[in-house]
Amino acid sequence: MRAVKRWALGVLSVALVFGLVAGCATQQRPEETRDEAAQRPTRPLANPTPNRRDEAQQPMGRQMRVADQIADAIAEMKRVDTATVILTDRTAYVGVMMPSGERLTQGLEQAIARKVREKDASVRRVYVSANPDFAKQMNDYARDIRQGQPVSGLWNNFMDMVRRTFPNAE
Repeated sequence: MRAVKRWALGVLSVALVFGLVAGCATQQRPEETRDEAAQRPTRPLANPTPNRRDEAQQPMGRQMRVADQIADAIAEMKRVDTATVILTDRTAYVGVMMPSGERLTQGLEQAIARKVREKDASVRRVYVSANPDFAKQMNDYARDIRQGQPVSGLWNNFMDMVRRTFPNAE
């Protein structure tokens, strides 16, 4: 009886060792040739056709300029204390400060957009915000641009601010 137990234990041990060796061994695959690799479809790294939202958020030229004349014209409007306007490509971003108690209505926003387009006919899109934080940041960016800071250093932060303020912008 002891011999049978030893024999069974030995067979189980060999089977267990064989199973572990076979299960843990790496699978051998034939080498892939260069021709086969070239024919295999690859996933593109980036979207080759950007949607309209990407185009609006990343104009080709990455140019930013302060439009003081437009800002002055907006600041002369009733219900607006101060304004800062930054142009990128054909888009105007306007930060306005309102007198206390005043709110940015849709009518005033449309009047500001008309004023911007009246002063610069190349502008296609106008985004207006009366958020005090946005207006302060716009003033800071305008100051940096006037002082000759490289736009390339400001661009990503500026566009992040724009995306946070206008998440549905096209």
